Amino acid sequence: MMAQKHPEALVDAVEVDKESAEEAQENFEASDWNYRLTVYHQKVQDFVEDETLHYDLIVSNPPYFEKIETQKGNNEEWPDERRLAARTKDLLSFEALMESVAKVLVSYGKFYVIIPYFAEQELNNAGKHFGLFPVFRMEIAHDEKSTPHRLILAFAKNKEEITLDVLKIRNKAGEWSEKYKNLCSEFHSK
Repeated sequence: MMAQKHPEALVDAVEVDKESAEEAQENFEASDWNYRLTVYHQKVQDFVEDETLHYDLIVSNPPYFEKIETQKGNNEEWPDERRLAARTKDLLSFEALMESVAKVLVSYGKFYVIIPYFAEQELNNAGKHFGLFPVFRMEIAHDEKSTPHRLILAFAKNKEEITLDVLKIRNKAGEWSEKYKNLCSEFHSK
């Protein structure tokens, strides 16, 4: 999506899980933008140790659960170890994420992240610790009646006035909202 949205960009993806990195590589190879896409199978903390790396845009959908109760009900399809690792902060805490971003984000760059609504303060605190300041905040709710459940936040190395936005995914009729369609239209075939 980043390669499609930014035609001149070279896109690096970092994935700690081997099978997911291999799947990403297959998807990249099948993409119209494959010549601009690279996947790295490693922890982001190790990836950013290369001091030659610098990025003006970083995006992340990080793990955010502290712990997942694996004995919840009679759910035989409860997440396996790979999925648990992908969803919990055992391998990538907010502190480690923000430290990694701070190492490779250029002075004028932006870091965008999607997190649960409840995690905002923790991420802001981690960002502040590493000199990253919130500059954008979008609340995401399922529909007009729902309370926000996700946030898209952007951080920068320079303090700016925070831009605020709200996205309701569906309208009162239960259809995709116009704002959602405008935001995502270039990424869907329908």
